[in-house]
Amino acid sequence: MRKFSYLLAAALLVVAGSANAGPFAGGSLSITIGTLPGLAAPITGGFTTAGGNVTATSTNAIVGSDTFIGITNAAPITRVQAILAGNNLGTLVPGAGTAANALGIQGVANVVAYGGYVTLVAVPLTALGVPGATFSFMGGGGSIIKFTGNGWTTGTAMITLPTATLKGMTQSGVITAAGTNNLVGGVGQITFISPVLIRTNLAGDLPTFAALTLTFVPEPGTLMLIGAGIAGLAVYGRRRASN
Repeated sequence: MRKFSYLLAAALLVVAGSANAGPFAGGSLSITIGTLPGLAAPITGGFTTAGGNVTATSTNAIVGSDTFIGITNAAPITRVQAILAGNNLGTLVPGAGTAANALGIQGVANVVAYGGYVTLVAVPLTALGVPGATFSFMGGGGSIIKFTGNGWTTGTAMITLPTATLKGMTQSGVITAAGTNNLVGGVGQITFISPVLIRTNLAGDLPTFAALTLTFVPEPGTLMLIGAGIAGLAVYGRRRASN
């Protein structure tokens, strides 16, 4: 009988450990442009996972807006405002290799000048999270903006600053940011990183990183199996100790 109790508990734990992930528990998308304060928009739905892969299933899962304030050395620009309107359908595979997994972001970044009264350019965020996607703009105030997007990775994302002279300064170097993959059987938390290089003739090179953090929890049935397994082991331990 004691041997049966032990085997039953062990079997329940094995079944629970092999179960697929359950509901999406929430997450966030943060965007950091250079050294400016970052935007963090909450995500409350639209993602599923099973066995480790993360699939985007909703076009309006990522929404929010914020203002980056404090640009004082790039006149006439005074701030950049990011407005997130959703995401495109796609699949993110949590491999630790190169950033090649696409998931486009819907929204716009407004470059605001002259004390907040003039929008020099509205930069669409559709290139964010898409490998090789670009955006170029030449507009008012002599502004030139070039935006190069990349895919998402859970490994290390790199931005190589071109050696070039902008606003009288020569810039070069490599800036990195790392993602994480703590999914086990599709349960846990994963953070994807997407690097972006923004080049302007007003503010120089602005290395930008977007971080997509998603959390998944076990299904209720899986939690019940784990609880039953633990209870079975406890009963077996008590009986063994009494003997």
